[in-house]
Amino acid sequence: MRARELGLLAAVLAVVAMALALATRSPEFRGPPPWIWLVVQASAWLIASLVLRWKKAAGDPLLLPLACLLSGLGWVMVWRLDPTLGQRQSLWILVGLLAFILTALAVRDYRRLEDYKYLCLVCGVVLQLAVMLLGTEINGARLWFRVGGMQFQPVEVVKILMILFLAAFLRRYGRWMRLGLLSREGRLPRRALLLLGLGWLAAEGVLILQKDLGMALLFMGIFLTMFYMATGRTDLVLVAGFLFVLGAVAGLLAFSHVRVRVYAWLDPFADAQNTGYQMSQALFSLGWGGLFGTGLGMGEPNRVPEAATDFVFVALAEELGFVGAVAILIAFMLLVTRSFRVAMRAPDEFGTLLAGGLSVLIAWQSLILIAGTVKLIPMTGITLPFVSYGGSSMLASFVILALLTRISARREEPC
Repeated sequence: MRARELGLLAAVLAVVAMALALATRSPEFRGPPPWIWLVVQASAWLIASLVLRWKKAAGDPLLLPLACLLSGLGWVMVWRLDPTLGQRQSLWILVGLLAFILTALAVRDYRRLEDYKYLCLVCGVVLQLAVMLLGTEINGARLWFRVGGMQFQPVEVVKILMILFLAAFLRRYGRWMRLGLLSREGRLPRRALLLLGLGWLAAEGVLILQKDLGMALLFMGIFLTMFYMATGRTDLVLVAGFLFVLGAVAGLLAFSHVRVRVYAWLDPFADAQNTGYQMSQALFSLGWGGLFGTGLGMGEPNRVPEAATDFVFVALAEELGFVGAVAILIAFMLLVTRSFRVAMRAPDEFGTLLAGGLSVLIAWQSLILIAGTVKLIPMTGITLPFVSYGGSSMLASFVILALLTRISARREEPC
């Protein structure tokens, strides 16, 4: 099993090396090719696999190679866009791998996390309130703590804490919630639903006050999906979804920067040199990519603002084309599918809900970001897991990977 993982890692690293060679071939490329960084990263990936095998903490053999493929392609594109950001992304990947190893080794029994569900809830709310009051405002939203020259986005931690809380809470009360609000035993479901609803409304309210409607959409998607997984209550999911739509309309009416994004989404060419510039350039970039792309290192993805963060998928699609974009989507689908496989094979209900929630997080976050960059929905500004530039997002992605690995390690069977 572990030999398969090492073999896949070696194959993926060879693909990343070829991508790097292609991306740095352009005469316009600035600086020497970062081969030393690739060697260091490759060593770190292999060490992570060997450490987990040595400590008997290794789980699904495809999770680590898939994460390596996505982060490797993202790193190559970020370096190709801006070598300075590429160096920082290299460091964040190394720090993320360290966090992956430490989390996988520290969480020897993930079931003990269930005992800290209310602590997770409190810490999540406190972090969000703290950043709302003391954080730094960028592009109309107060979402970051700034320490020296570095920025940290606490919501990346909060989303994991909220999934831990939801998994534990729904594991305890999900059975009673399935009884129905009008049943003779409905008192406990009503109280549990009230507590859950108030807690989640508070979390959504804080995000809306922070003007982070993209993350509010992500949180609602996670909440509704996990609630349905635990209870099967389609009626309550529909009610909650309707309330969220009303909240989204209220946010559209209340916040001017949200209206600007929506108008830019509906018709980016109406003001193509101002509010619609980013979206119109992204659409041009996708068109220039065509079926097979311009070739790594041969396109002009820098024409799209924030190409290394919000629009990294568009940058990859321009140079890899429709075929390459589909390959990246398949990689994400495989990662989500294997994550759900971990959830279905978990030996207990808490493990199923926790792994399911983390899988849903990866799926929703990837879907929302990619849909926004190709103009299916308004752009939200969240990151693409493992691919986009950003330290907070990269660390959170590796912690999620470690938790999934730990859950799968308790009952891993041959593929």
